[in-house]
Amino acid sequence: MSTPSSQPLRAPLASLHDSPAPVVLVAMEHFVERAAMAAILRESGFAILEASSTEGLLRSVRERAVHCVLVDLELKTAAGKGALDACRELRQEHDGAPAPAIVCLSTSREPHATALEAGADSFLALPADPAVLVASVHALLRSRAAWAAPPRRDGAAP
Repeated sequence: MSTPSSQPLRAPLASLHDSPAPVVLVAMEHFVERAAMAAILRESGFAILEASSTEGLLRSVRERAVHCVLVDLELKTAAGKGALDACRELRQEHDGAPAPAIVCLSTSREPHATALEAGADSFLALPADPAVLVASVHALLRSRAAWAAPPRRDGAAP
């Protein structure tokens, strides 16, 4: 029997939200920053996966039901594939199917528009305030759940 965290990614978003804790993938090259961010989110009740490369990010998302990906824009592979390339690839793979929410992280505000155009749902400047980090992930997951909910027949919002 599979657990909620091992369900295929293309499972309906509503069923992903039925899991005990939303799964957040923290993809950052630098261990100290990644571990700190993971600890903050874990203490806030999220299940955490970690990746230190874009290959690890893509592998984790393909193998696990991930609700949200936090990816540092400085993340790269040995072949030069960057975080924005990974964002684009995730969006293409999930064309028409629920994909994890993607939050791009950067110490610079310059790539904000580029990140959003590459498929990111949100952007946070680093270092991120812990309360803002947690609130941003909660807000993204709430908006995803509301968007995935079928409209009510009485015309009221879901």
